[in-house]
Amino acid sequence: MLISNGVSIRAVADRLGDTVEVIEKTYYHVLPKTRSIPVNFINDFNKNLKKQVVNDP
Repeated sequence: MLISNGVSIRAVADRLGDTVEVIEKTYYHVLPKTRSIPVNFINDFNKNLKKQVVNDP
């Protein structure tokens, strides 16, 4: 499925001719996994940024 492979909900909704809300309601069982992807990305980014700041002279 597109959502579980990282395609945005907006892109899937546009492709299917639905709204984001309809996609969320219909495919909610898939979404909890995909919603953590951006959070994990931001957390990793912040960790790397903190490491750079600490290691900077």
